[in-house]
Amino acid sequence: MGTTLSGIHIHSDLPIEGTHLDFVSFSDGWQTCVSDLSAEPYTHILAQKISKQVSAPVLCFSIFESETIEFYFYQNGKCAARYFDDTLRANKNLYGIPALIGWGDGGRRRLSHILACADAAEKTAMLEEYFGVCLLFHPALADQPKALRRTRGDALYRDYAERDKQLTGKRAPIRAELVAEFDGKLFHSRFGDMGSYKKHCYLKGYEQETTRLTPVRFAGGRLEEISEADFMCDRKPKTTENPFFDFQYTVPVRITFRPTCPVSYVGKTFTLPGNFMPFGFDEKERLILTAGKRVMFMDADFQVLTKLSLRDELTDMADGYFLTTGPRSFYAYCYDPGEKIRIYRVVDER
Repeated sequence: MGTTLSGIHIHSDLPIEGTHLDFVSFSDGWQTCVSDLSAEPYTHILAQKISKQVSAPVLCFSIFESETIEFYFYQNGKCAARYFDDTLRANKNLYGIPALIGWGDGGRRRLSHILACADAAEKTAMLEEYFGVCLLFHPALADQPKALRRTRGDALYRDYAERDKQLTGKRAPIRAELVAEFDGKLFHSRFGDMGSYKKHCYLKGYEQETTRLTPVRFAGGRLEEISEADFMCDRKPKTTENPFFDFQYTVPVRITFRPTCPVSYVGKTFTLPGNFMPFGFDEKERLILTAGKRVMFMDADFQVLTKLSLRDELTDMADGYFLTTGPRSFYAYCYDPGEKIRIYRVVDER
């Protein structure tokens, strides 16, 4: 079992009575639980019970293995809002959180930006600044209230937002420039032969209702037509085993880099940020992670080099180009209006 640190806080200026736990105010507008919660297996359930005994919102914050964050807001015994770093559980009413802590209708965009931060420690610090409370009580600092005091502000967030701007959009050192767009879909194989593939080779079609599937190869930023014989030769069986990574499907997910990876990664273990999964390596041996339509570049020290947003999910990369497809490519052998194939040139100014 991993280590989970938790804290319970009540959004109130008034002393807390009527619970079996002790609360002390270290920050304006908050009462923090100073009782030992280490033996409590389900801290959020305890927080829910406390919310039935007080008239103010109750916040339960937890971090697992210093990497995965979750928090709940309870009112009158009901969950008013919740957030999870993982995708296995559903978030709830995140846009209602500002009103719960006195921000009114403001602060929604900022909170959304904070929750998108991939670094758990930095995210925690920004949430403390946003909520105005030290989220994890440290018993060793109980006699040093100044160390546990937090004040609402935005200095940490502004610094993060400025650094994040350097990794995204037109100011990013690595960008994706759309160079081609086609109607239709791509497939790895013909209908009925779902068990094989050829790297960078696809069947392109369904630009309209009556269509034929044409073999193509993704190379040099183009989908160039190839012969049926070329498409069918040297095919490999599909497998669920990844050639580069060994997965540990914990929460959060971890990967260990196999000897087939670039040498600077081999043997390392990395905790995947947020909802990202590894896609592979580009020609410069940078790690590519994807999460839906989002793409992240990382170096061998797992420093983020850039963050990209594409219009569809990444399907392939070769020769400094990205290939993306719509959600119904590779499995729906039929015409779907609006399905697109797009090619992006990776502009690298690093």
